[in-house]
Amino acid sequence: MASSSNRRGAAKTTLPWTTAEEITLCTAWCNAMDTYVTRDIHSRKGFWEEVFANFEKDMGGTIRGYDAIVSKWKILIRPKVASFSVVYDSVRRMDENGSSDLVLFQSALFEYQTGYGQPFTMEACWRILKNHPAWSEVEVSSYQRPYLTEEEYQQLLVDEAAFKEHLEEEAKAKKERAIYDKELEEFLKAQQAHDELFRMECGVKSDSEYETD
Repeated sequence: MASSSNRRGAAKTTLPWTTAEEITLCTAWCNAMDTYVTRDIHSRKGFWEEVFANFEKDMGGTIRGYDAIVSKWKILIRPKVASFSVVYDSVRRMDENGSSDLVLFQSALFEYQTGYGQPFTMEACWRILKNHPAWSEVEVSSYQRPYLTEEEYQQLLVDEAAFKEHLEEEAKAKKERAIYDKELEEFLKAQQAHDELFRMECGVKSDSEYETD
């Protein structure tokens, strides 16, 4: 296996990261967090040495250098996923309708794009990290609004309130539509029964009976 000094050299490739590599890096980080603190102090490597070793093992070798992996986490994955985590938690706290996980996630995607001006593209990483204790306790709690100024953050809160109102109006309209559809269905059934009774009493043939004559 390459030495740490070699790993810290120049990146081995400039190829874009694949989703599979991002997922593997997040898994490697979680596994390093799980095992690092349990190791005997005399046998511990540096934390990122642990992450790199996990990544390299899970990928069956890697074209990524040590620095590329650390940079990918610190510059791209951590800030973006932490930001989305904050937005998602806010959406979940504001939800008063018992919305499903899918609805909450879709609302958070909308909020994120509204607040940051770009879509959130690391769903797979978020789903891996969001339930790991170290992610919420260490990373998210210490990462305070990485891309927003105070003015932008306040605007995001306004947008969240507006979107919540939109969801409530949408839910109300959906409920009213369901009531209307049910009433219409009952009316049509009653009308059909009335017409059938009228035909029976007056000896009037139905349209289908005329067609078979």
